[in-house]
Amino acid sequence: MKIKKKQMTLIEVLIASILTMVILTSLSFFYAQVTGMNKMSEKLQKEQFKLAYLEKRLSTVIPKIISPTDPNKDFYFFTSDVLSSGTSLVFTYDNGVQLSKEHSNHLLGRLFLEDNNLVLASFASPKRWERYPNPTLLKEVLMENVQSLNFEFYVPPKKEKSAVVPHPLSDLIEGNRWHKSWPQHYQQLPAIIKIQIKIVIAGKEETMTFAFALPKSNMVIVL
Repeated sequence: MKIKKKQMTLIEVLIASILTMVILTSLSFFYAQVTGMNKMSEKLQKEQFKLAYLEKRLSTVIPKIISPTDPNKDFYFFTSDVLSSGTSLVFTYDNGVQLSKEHSNHLLGRLFLEDNNLVLASFASPKRWERYPNPTLLKEVLMENVQSLNFEFYVPPKKEKSAVVPHPLSDLIEGNRWHKSWPQHYQQLPAIIKIQIKIVIAGKEETMTFAFALPKSNMVIVL
């Protein structure tokens, strides 16, 4: 007895082809979605890493700003407004021991914006220029895609039992408030500094704020 083989009709072939196309299209769509999510996740991880690096770098520089009462070191701490780059902060700080002797210890630094990059520029402080007559400038990009840079400086309230060291300008600086700028003639440090930047992450603008207490300030917050 002969067994007849069932032959696929043209309609069945078309249905099978359509189902195959639907399955392949769905798989391609989900693959594209997963690939896009992975790329977005990697981008966000990179941005978070950059922010962590920025916070770490600032935390190793800002708290080490030089004391205004040290006669053996240059003291600079003031804001400067430049039309092309906005507000910048000029200060002297202790960079510790580095491979380069010129860029170890006492440096003059400037934190500013340049082409939407947050930059820290440093070189040997003026009192060291006799040893290094042609100081080499170090420029370090701390963060990219920065839209704006602002600073705020906190002066604590004056109290009778405060441990604040007397200063001729202390009475001219209003206490218990944040100041948007810090002129050069103040010649002293605030108690706390806030650094605020606007950056673009994943196409969105976000505001990040970093706050640091200045251990060498003579403005002590007394509770």
